[in-house]
Amino acid sequence: MHWPNPRSIIKYLEQTMPNIMIRCPTVGTAVPTGLSTEKIRFESLSGVTMPLQCPACRKLHHWERKAAWIADEIEAGHGEA
Repeated sequence: MHWPNPRSIIKYLEQTMPNIMIRCPTVGTAVPTGLSTEKIRFESLSGVTMPLQCPACRKLHHWERKAAWIADEIEAGHGEA
């Protein structure tokens, strides 16, 4: 029996799982947090504050789930059009 290469599994998951996004409070653009998730796991994040070195303004921000969205939810009004 042939087992899949673990690296190919990780690459597949990285490509199929959407990014968690926040809006930079300094410049107002949507930025990726560097994390990706399945929607059901994202919905369960609560009370956790995460640091982010912002790629837009280079400042350190702290974000919570209530200020974030999943990248494919742009049409829901969270992200930039």
